[in-house]
Amino acid sequence: GTCMEIGGVDTYVAKAASGDGAPSVVIMTDVFGYSLPNVRLVADKMALKGLNVYIPDVLKGDHVPFNALDIMVDTSPSFWGRVGQRMRLFWSLGSVLMWFGRHKDEVSRPIIDAVIEDLKSKHGVSKLGVIGYCWGGRHAVLLASTDKVDCYVAAHPSGLNLKTELHTVTKPGLYVLAEEDGAFNKSAVAQAKTLITAPTEWKVWTGVAHGFAVRGQQSVAAVAKAREEALDASVSFFLTHLAS
Repeated sequence: GTCMEIGGVDTYVAKAASGDGAPSVVIMTDVFGYSLPNVRLVADKMALKGLNVYIPDVLKGDHVPFNALDIMVDTSPSFWGRVGQRMRLFWSLGSVLMWFGRHKDEVSRPIIDAVIEDLKSKHGVSKLGVIGYCWGGRHAVLLASTDKVDCYVAAHPSGLNLKTELHTVTKPGLYVLAEEDGAFNKSAVAQAKTLITAPTEWKVWTGVAHGFAVRGQQSVAAVAKAREEALDASVSFFLTHLAS
C-alpha cells in the first residue's frame, strides 16, 4: 500500500488489482492507529482479495503506544502472568483515560465524515463499506445509522452504548466476535441481537480474545487460523453487499 492525504488526514491505501472499479472499504482502527503494522497487513490482504481499502489516521498520530500491546495481549497462560498484566494495566489507566478524553465523538466524527466525503467527491467512490476494530468498531456501528456507508463490519467492538446506539442501525452488518470478550460479552451480544433490526450476521470464534481479528498472535496456530477466517468472512461480506 501507499500513503496519501484524504479528507485532510494521512491515509494508508491498498488497492485491488482491478483498480478504481473495485468495492471500497474504510477501516476504523483500534486505539493503536493507522500505523500499526497489523492493520496495514489486514488492508493489504483485503486488497489482494479484491477490495480497495483506506485506513485514515483518525487519531492524527496520537495513538496509544505500541508497547501497551504487552499489557493488552495475554501472552502468558499462567495465573501470575495475568496478575502482572492487570497490575501494569492499572498503572497505565490514567494515561489511557486521558487518551479517550482526547478522542471523543466531537473530535473523531468530523474527521471521519471529512474522509468519507472526500472519497465520494474526489476519488470516485460510490458504494462504501466500513470495518472497525475494537475502538473503531463502535464508529463503524455509528456510521451504519447514517447514509454515509452501505454496510459495515464490527470486529470485537468496544465502548458501545447498547441502549442508544444500536436501535437506529439501518445498514446490513457483520459482527466478528470472540466468544469470551470483556469489552462485548455474551450478555451484550444477546442484547444487541434484540436491538438491531437491520439484516445482521453474527460470527463467533472460540479460544481467542478481544482484538484477535487484528492483533491476534500469528505464533499461536488456533489464533492465526481464526484471524484469517475473520478476514475472509469480512471480505466475503463486503464483496456481497458492495456488488454493483
